Amino acid sequence: MFNRKGKGMRRSATVLAVAGLMLPGLAACGSDSSATSSSDTLRVVLAAQPTTLDPIAGARSGQVVWDTVIEPLVHTDLDLEPTKDGLVTDWERTDDTTWSLTLRDGVTFSNGEPADAEAAVFALTKVRDEPTSILKSFWTNAESFEAPDPTTLVIKTKAPQYDLVNNLGTIYMIPPKYYEEQGPEGFSAAPIGTGPYLFEGQRAGRDMTVVRNGDYWGDAAETEKIVYSWSSEASQRLALLRSGSADVVYDLPPPSRKKRRRPDSR
Repeated sequence: MFNRKGKGMRRSATVLAVAGLMLPGLAACGSDSSATSSSDTLRVVLAAQPTTLDPIAGARSGQVVWDTVIEPLVHTDLDLEPTKDGLVTDWERTDDTTWSLTLRDGVTFSNGEPADAEAAVFALTKVRDEPTSILKSFWTNAESFEAPDPTTLVIKTKAPQYDLVNNLGTIYMIPPKYYEEQGPEGFSAAPIGTGPYLFEGQRAGRDMTVVRNGDYWGDAAETEKIVYSWSSEASQRLALLRSGSADVVYDLPPPSRKKRRRPDSR
């Protein structure tokens, strides 16, 4: 596989694929493709249409799409270890059950709302307390979330929790006012975040598109646009990849992945 289009994207399996890393069930086309693909567009084919783009209640399948638009509080490296180059830039365990974290100053959501400690408290509270939260059971040890100032987040737990920062890699920052106004369904239809891409829209039952965020706080994404479509048939996903009609495909069974790698499988 070759990194042809993916600079500036992070975290998701799509991102890892275009970075040149083969993941189980995922493949990316390389220089053997006979079709012409626009260098400004990455075409990704999923095994199923995401049911929601709401990171509070959404199955992780939808993360493939929302991960380009909505960022987690803590970024992670390729070994899934927390790093300090994301929205959270530092942390300290001040006592057995208290963590103090520093948020990046001046970051805003694409609709202008501040992506500050209050927004982090909102996201964490939703994940812990909402009945539909998919990660609710992982946060039962959290006693309180506080924002003493815009760049400081304090988390208190009921019992010592040494992996708390790692768990923050699953908490996605959402704009409180917009989320409350739109509700989960409205937010899913037009998600807003702080990420390197903006959600452009979707054609019902066909595809979803994200475009480069020109005001992203970090390194700009190299690829202008990512178009996500889906097909339930592995053979069709493989055919799209082999023909050059797709750049990245998900969930190929092992025989298909082996076939894709053979020199004579063009």
